[in-house]
Amino acid sequence: MSAATRANCHALLRDLPDLDLAQAQANISFKNNDTWAQIAAGKILASFRATLTHRSDSQIENLAQLMSTNTLKQVSDDLADPNDWIDQFVGPNLRWESLGLLFTFPELFSGGCGVEECASSWWHRISFKQAVLEWLDICLGLCLCMAGGNLMVLHICSKRSFLESVTLGDAGLECWRANADAVAVSTYLGLYTEPEQSNYTPTFCSELRRRLFAVAYTTDKVIASFQGRPPLLSNRYASTPPPLDISDKDYFAGNASLENSIRALDKNGWKTTGDFSATTMIRARVIIAHVRDDLLEIALGSSKQPKVDTLIEIKAREAALIAELPPGLAYDPHELEDPRMNADTAYAKTLIQIEHLQNLFFAERLLQRYGQAQEGELLTISYEMVTLTLNFWIHKDSFTKARIDFQWLVMAYAAPGGGILCMELLKPTFSGPHPRDPKVTRSSIIQQLSLLVGFLSWVSPDAPNSDLCASCKTVIQHVLDHTLNNPLIESSSKPLEPFEQPDAYQPYFNFDLLDTFDWLRADDFIGDTL
Repeated sequence: MSAATRANCHALLRDLPDLDLAQAQANISFKNNDTWAQIAAGKILASFRATLTHRSDSQIENLAQLMSTNTLKQVSDDLADPNDWIDQFVGPNLRWESLGLLFTFPELFSGGCGVEECASSWWHRISFKQAVLEWLDICLGLCLCMAGGNLMVLHICSKRSFLESVTLGDAGLECWRANADAVAVSTYLGLYTEPEQSNYTPTFCSELRRRLFAVAYTTDKVIASFQGRPPLLSNRYASTPPPLDISDKDYFAGNASLENSIRALDKNGWKTTGDFSATTMIRARVIIAHVRDDLLEIALGSSKQPKVDTLIEIKAREAALIAELPPGLAYDPHELEDPRMNADTAYAKTLIQIEHLQNLFFAERLLQRYGQAQEGELLTISYEMVTLTLNFWIHKDSFTKARIDFQWLVMAYAAPGGGILCMELLKPTFSGPHPRDPKVTRSSIIQQLSLLVGFLSWVSPDAPNSDLCASCKTVIQHVLDHTLNNPLIESSSKPLEPFEQPDAYQPYFNFDLLDTFDWLRADDFIGDTL
């Protein structure tokens, strides 16, 4: 190893946080969890505790040499047994990917928190998250240099992209570069194209390939939508089908359990047993992401020709895909009121529904560009997006583990929808209950926007995306003040008077992310009303 590489290796092992405390945290965090990454992390942590006992210079040097030598060896990503695949990263086979996987679980090293808070205690500690990112970056650099690409490296890249998002925000170059690394490794491994197989028999590794590509593909569409930049992966080159709806516990339970799970799938690859796993959510989100890619191509493409027929077909396809989802994935607004609800399941169902609505939002906004939008549909879609996103904040005590996503959720989904609601207050298009949805009234719009201001105010100044949240809150507050300080409008023929000092509120919401889409800028709202 070069002197610089050796120094990085030694620093990682010497400064590794307390492993005994990490084991105590793992006993809390991993309880009742059976995903492969958590099982692997548990075995890897035990291996480091057995190997790195006193951290003397000689022990650190020997372990660094062992891990580097192992990392140079090729990993087999075609094994049927998940334990055989994980064994390539534990015990005498410890590699730099092994340490990298541990760093994708920051809660292991958060230190000293109780059972109730261990899952979320680390997310608000900026300096700690930045330290984890530095450790993860060094590990990933060693892996890419020595091992090239494998499925574990791709998983670490995807998790690093997530940590960049919750640490530094979603609108910056760091998040975009982290996403690019995950895309680069997935395409380098050829995961974007899967050969046709007439009698496909799923194995742990074959499905892990599909699952990791689905995560990379979906994340790429989410970040592209947030930043208003072209996605790095395209439908034109991606032929890999979604992962089958099989949970990790079925792979670890043995061949008989796996065969029963395969037989229980319907013709589309969904479970018929009604239970819900992480793979279920990944599968649903990547199906929605494929539609999103078609919308982004129209929105950001160079063609200026109207795409009305294509957009109408996309809307119909989106509706058909949602209709084909199993009943267990259907969003139920009453579920959040049930004290017995499973928070993870409720979060997944709500997020899937919001991403579905965002596809409709984009399609309707594009149809509006061509003068073909259905009257009132954009408003009702926006109202529903805002309402569903606000549920995360309203029930934040139930969604403790999801709080790290809140800044992203409010800006990615509630802010664009909130902009449409603001325009409705300033330029009313209906009176009384909305003809498309009686829940939508002038009063309910004001209530939802008021709650949205509360959500945005809850975001701390040092949180990721805080500057975007502050700009958005300022505009919404101004709209509410302007609306409530004027007589109630009963007719759309009498819009509110224009704002004073228009320059103080341009551009729309004063941020670049979704404003990068010209078709998301409310030109009439900016030019005529502000």
